[in-house]
Amino acid sequence: MTKAECQTLADCWDIGKVRDVAIPETGTINTIRVLTTDKGRFVLRVYRHHILERIETEYRIVTWVAEKGIPAVVPLATRHGENFVEYEGQFVTLLPFAVGKQISRDQLQVCDVRVMGRLLGRLHCVLQAFPSENMSRVWVKIEPTGTLEGIDRLEGVIRDIQNPQDTDEYALRRLMSRREWLLGREAEDVSGLFELPYQVVHGDFQETNVFFDQGEISAIIDWDRVYTAPTVWEIVRVLHLMLRFDLDYCVVFLKAYRETHTFSMDALDVAVHCYGLHRAYELWLFEEIYDYGNDRLRQFVYPGEFVPIADEWARLRPLVLEIL
Repeated sequence: MTKAECQTLADCWDIGKVRDVAIPETGTINTIRVLTTDKGRFVLRVYRHHILERIETEYRIVTWVAEKGIPAVVPLATRHGENFVEYEGQFVTLLPFAVGKQISRDQLQVCDVRVMGRLLGRLHCVLQAFPSENMSRVWVKIEPTGTLEGIDRLEGVIRDIQNPQDTDEYALRRLMSRREWLLGREAEDVSGLFELPYQVVHGDFQETNVFFDQGEISAIIDWDRVYTAPTVWEIVRVLHLMLRFDLDYCVVFLKAYRETHTFSMDALDVAVHCYGLHRAYELWLFEEIYDYGNDRLRQFVYPGEFVPIADEWARLRPLVLEIL
């Protein structure tokens, strides 16, 4: 996106002349540009999806939680009072630049993990009352044949790369070891997840979507993935994606969460089982990289073989029992 295009879009809002355009280090799906203008810094966001209903739902949720004291960044109204514009077939929003700073995953400290756990519990409390009718629900899709065929296809794509990167080798090894694990599986049962209470959750609560300021979280961003799910589903997702099942950090996070909200071990066990199967059978990360060329996601392809989440949980579970 050129500076001229950014200016054309910026003119839909009253933010003055664009002086500089920057691409942020975070953000892996939507097109994001940081604009420096006569009136300050702003974030221009171009959605990859084309579903108006999702954008309108996101706006209602962000506005609603912000009114209740959650530090959500609310999109700015255009000159005509709208919360988005359409540009060349895509939806675009403009947000004020968040106060504070982001902290990378490998730089998170115990104090950062603690405030994130406390805030997620508070957020789940607030979202309990948000109407969830007609919102998408988290769903665990188990298709062994499709997953195995997808692994075969992706392996072929990777093997055909002329000058593979280290992450290509990591991906290949992880896909091969995942296939081996999947071939030893029998019928899967994820029915327990749908017996837990569902509510609206953020959907992508992790360090890339929060800003810190003076020891607290000053902003939560990227609400476009909101859906309904058991709160323990989002907790397990954080333990996996953000904390990578680090024992000490996970215990800190869960203790802090319990200061503002509750969870049970039975519910966590169900969520771990179902989330683990969801991650094992879906190939989203590899499809984004090798089918859509989203190389920004390569940072999440780690060396080593596929490790079932149930194995990670087996190490952590005794420590969680001690804090309940």
